[in-house]
Amino acid sequence: MFNKLPHISWSINGVDEAGYTDLSPKPVFKFSYTGVAGSTPADSYKTAINNRLNALVSSGKNKLAVFISGKDSEIIAIQCKKLNIDFEMYFLNIPGINDYMIENVNKVSAALSTPVNIITLNKDDVVAFAETSFELTRILKPTYLVVPFMFDKIPADRHIIIGEGDINKDGQSYSVLSSTDTGFGIPISSTEIAYLLHSKKSGLDGDYYFHSSSIELIKTVWDSPLLTKAYPYFSNQKMIEAEWGQELIFTEKTTNWDTVVGKQFNADIRKHLSTKYSAKFDVLLSVVPKEVL
Repeated sequence: MFNKLPHISWSINGVDEAGYTDLSPKPVFKFSYTGVAGSTPADSYKTAINNRLNALVSSGKNKLAVFISGKDSEIIAIQCKKLNIDFEMYFLNIPGINDYMIENVNKVSAALSTPVNIITLNKDDVVAFAETSFELTRILKPTYLVVPFMFDKIPADRHIIIGEGDINKDGQSYSVLSSTDTGFGIPISSTEIAYLLHSKKSGLDGDYYFHSSSIELIKTVWDSPLLTKAYPYFSNQKMIEAEWGQELIFTEKTTNWDTVVGKQFNADIRKHLSTKYSAKFDVLLSVVPKEVL
């Protein structure tokens, strides 16, 4: 069933954990962490990840499905392997769009001696699925709209793991803040609750924001001397490089749309949705007050 993370709260248009109630061009999205202040970070981010994975296993979630799409998910798979946890890897392929990622995904599979399940969503079907997702989440970003296609492809006994939720904010959206919030805390995009909305509707269990799924994970990154803090941009990439270094196959953060063709397809989907629904939601932001961290 859907599990709400007790240390994270969010609301849309004043309704806690709610979906958008209308197609207003600027609904109010609020997001906050609680209970992080005063908590103790782990001695390393590997330790924090291991502790979270072991906690899942101890709670009976001992068969994992890890979605591989870049560095943040690769380090989860690496630690699963080192802990001898039963896990499978999944990758969403859109032929003609993100085929370029399959080579690295296969390299990760070989390095970890773990098969990867490639789930295919044909390009012709992407827009229709994106429309369905948009009607649920009101999120305009195609990545967050199409990844849930994989959710119902996962065996029911597998606990879904997605490498989102990291304190790494470097996109254009994060540079646009409301006047009442400017200068305080970590910018959070509305896209970051898209998977939670999907999981709440479907009842599927999972850690859709693994890197913020425990207070320890959040606190360990926030307290790391290698976390770059240049508000409104934050980067944990130096920390990941220091702790995993040469182990990583993915050397840069990736999306499903990094090629010329992919970027154009991404833009076309956004334009289609924006036109059809007369809505743009890319820069909806709230912030996490610094004092809670």
